[in-house]
Amino acid sequence: MNYKLEIKNQCFKVQFLNAKVELQKTHQLKTTKGFSLIELTVAVAIFSIIIVSAGSIFIQIFRAQKEMMSKQILIDEGRYIMESMIKDIRMGYKFSIGTVENPTDNTRLNFTRYNDNPLISTGLYCRADKNDECDQAGIYLAKSDNQIISSEKVNITKLEFYLDKIDQPYITIILVLEPRNYRGIKPSLRLQNTVSQRCPKTSGDCWEK
Repeated sequence: MNYKLEIKNQCFKVQFLNAKVELQKTHQLKTTKGFSLIELTVAVAIFSIIIVSAGSIFIQIFRAQKEMMSKQILIDEGRYIMESMIKDIRMGYKFSIGTVENPTDNTRLNFTRYNDNPLISTGLYCRADKNDECDQAGIYLAKSDNQIISSEKVNITKLEFYLDKIDQPYITIILVLEPRNYRGIKPSLRLQNTVSQRCPKTSGDCWEK
């Protein structure tokens, strides 16, 4: 009788332990379950917003850097062109604009300069086309002998000369440049300078006639 009772107790203990193990497994499954669909959707949305924001910031930085580099190129090219013209014009005389056919063309400046060798030569500044010929709609800047002085990095969009002949000749130069091969809204640089004649000779030959 005692033997049967002990067997029943052992069976009860085994069943109790099995039930306890099953409860522990069920609890582990509940506590280690994965993300729900809503949680995954929210996580993906937040991640997408972060990526898009970072990409937008990167693009803005890249554009700003590109614009700064283009403006620096314009400043360097504009300074070089303006200084070259000023240095040349100060040594000249007999200034005029345009041509015989178009005397009001203020995109072309004609003058005579004093050099060391030869002593006298013809000076010229004008907008030019890709064939180095003077053209009012040209994107290059040419000087005497059809020599291009603007680089391939910029376009000359405006070049005008104005003469003041009251006393000593004054030449006002207006120059506008834009970067070449630039996508988007192009930055531009406008330069203006007034140059006075400074001929080394003291005779009246240095004055416009």
